[in-house]
Amino acid sequence: FLINIYYNTTIGDTLQEYARKTMLPPFQYLLDNLEKYKDNFLFTTTVSAAGLFSCEVGLPECQTYAKMIFDTWRNNITSYEIPPFVKQTVLCTGLQMEPTVEAFKNVWSFYMNSDNAAEKLQIMYAMGCITNTDAIKTYLDNVIDTDANNVRLQDRWIAFRSLAGYQTGVIPVLQYLAANYTRVSNALGPRISAVISTISQLITQESQITVVQNLLNNTSVDAELKKQLESVVLPAIAKRQEWASTPQAESLSKWVDDYVKSSASVSFINIILLLIPASVLLLK
Repeated sequence: FLINIYYNTTIGDTLQEYARKTMLPPFQYLLDNLEKYKDNFLFTTTVSAAGLFSCEVGLPECQTYAKMIFDTWRNNITSYEIPPFVKQTVLCTGLQMEPTVEAFKNVWSFYMNSDNAAEKLQIMYAMGCITNTDAIKTYLDNVIDTDANNVRLQDRWIAFRSLAGYQTGVIPVLQYLAANYTRVSNALGPRISAVISTISQLITQESQITVVQNLLNNTSVDAELKKQLESVVLPAIAKRQEWASTPQAESLSKWVDDYVKSSASVSFINIILLLIPASVLLLK
């Protein structure tokens, strides 16, 4: 959460480096013991959670592991099965590290051919990691195609929210909404408000704020979308800008300097104990 809020800033970069440094020992331990405990539910569940977080913060060891499985799967799609407990991590990381339309099509085909509802949802969350803008457009076109009905009604909004939940996806999703608002609204129904809410949480950079302002000044943008941008997105931006000059923000910056930059070696528990109070400060 904090890494997204402070994306592309010194604080955000430092937090991300801290997370990588923190996760390396436990991730390496899990990886070293995976074969031994691969049938242990608690162990594999831990691998699932730790792997997803480790790859998201850019831990090279995790990315290399996930990309290796992703490439093996793409080269043997009909015969190779991705271990279920790392499926989301592998597909997400693969799409980030192989940002091509072809890679997306492989994952989309996987989604379409799956007859398992839980697996389809897992794949959909992984497709939130798409960074190729052409692939994002193709994906969202498929999601809102109500005639083809490729995606269950209750899952369509998840496709949008999972993409908008990443800094790499929030602006492409917003621009897609602006260009296709009526179609998206018809496909998502009232859940489109949840997508707007997610977008409001990720608009943190000046370039992103400029995109929002340009949409508000664009006469071709749907009036209902403008209304939601004004009532949901702009207040969220203003709140973050106001917060940036508060004592709480200064406390967070000091915390990063005192505890994060100076931490040479920390435990997994440390990062949880430190990030929780920082998140509370941000939300005040």
